[in-house]
Amino acid sequence: MKAQSQHADRIVSFISIGPTCVGAELLKAGGFRKCTYGFDWARSGYIHFKDFLSYSVDRFVDKHVVNPHIALVQKKPPTNENSMTGHIGTIEPLYGYPYFYNPHRDLEEPETIEYHRRCLTRLKEVTLNDSVHKYFVIADYRNKPNSIFINDENMALYQLKKLLIDSKVNNYTIIMVRISLLHEPDSPVTLYKETKDDAILVNIGIDCMLDAEEVRRYTYAVVSKAIFSELVLGSHIWRPNS
Repeated sequence: MKAQSQHADRIVSFISIGPTCVGAELLKAGGFRKCTYGFDWARSGYIHFKDFLSYSVDRFVDKHVVNPHIALVQKKPPTNENSMTGHIGTIEPLYGYPYFYNPHRDLEEPETIEYHRRCLTRLKEVTLNDSVHKYFVIADYRNKPNSIFINDENMALYQLKKLLIDSKVNNYTIIMVRISLLHEPDSPVTLYKETKDDAILVNIGIDCMLDAEEVRRYTYAVVSKAIFSELVLGSHIWRPNS
């Protein structure tokens, strides 16, 4: 759904839906992240967000946290094979990873399960709250090794919008952020935003030196405020009850 007009009593929430922590880091650096929602620090993919919208929190936690699950597909049913043997493979994710995993949490600790349950309960609460305008943030890099997770951004945007519509999620905007590391930049940071219906596509070019670990938080803060500041003007950022 398209963004509402900005006014004093408008409530917004910025929600990273992966596929890594880049979106959450951007929101945190700019001061737009008020709580953890579950996908913030996890490695995930489209299939996990899809499952989250259609499952209860307990079912999602059981399937993807307690018993980490990789979706499989039987390429040909055994009835089509002379040997009566079918072979399976992993389902290629639309974006991100084929598994849901938080690398900052110990899988063997009981608190890890409860942590995810709390965070995902918050996410379920805000997602179903029609009075809150949800900004779903998906982010990755275009040219950084091991950090490229969106192969076809137009298809990813289309499928995410369709998923939200089919799941009857109202009052939202999808923000897709793609970061490019530049070795000979004209300026330290360049930013281009394009609005497509209920989605905003943001392309960012930064001097590769600004992505060094010791300065990345400062870089993310500058970039985050350039992307999100105008969206929160005259609004309140939603906070959960717990």
